[in-house]
Amino acid sequence: MVSELSKRMELVVVEEENSIDRLELFSMEQDEGVAYYLSVGYLGMGDDFIQVYVDPFHELFIPLGSTLDEAETVLQQIKDFYKQPQGATMEIMGCFNKFIPDDDLETVTLTRNRVLLSNQIRFSIERKDELRATFVERSSFNSLMSSLKFYRKMHPKKR
Repeated sequence: MVSELSKRMELVVVEEENSIDRLELFSMEQDEGVAYYLSVGYLGMGDDFIQVYVDPFHELFIPLGSTLDEAETVLQQIKDFYKQPQGATMEIMGCFNKFIPDDDLETVTLTRNRVLLSNQIRFSIERKDELRATFVERSSFNSLMSSLKFYRKMHPKKR
């Protein structure tokens, strides 16, 4: 497990206090160079509204490209999706795997939700008769984007 996790070069992490919610932007060396990924954390099992988190090993990874510019472009598209009306959906490719992403990509559905006063996007994958999902708050995603901009200012040579 430690050797798998050591392949991830953490760039930005956003965690909510007293919560399992965690966003991570990281890079990994691969045969063809560097690849950037967003981890939206662990997925629960359940339905459209209630998810039970029982698997602390598998994470949902969203490939972002091979440069920080490409990564920021994809992240900006996700951030812009928070402006869509409730119930809007969008599909992207992702990988649901233990510890590190691989080439086994599948369709991830993003659904715009509004619960009470919080703006969320549900990242979900459907397998057979089960829905695996996690909810990402707009405030957490904005923190991720701000932290990425700060990271890029501190590392101007990284592209």
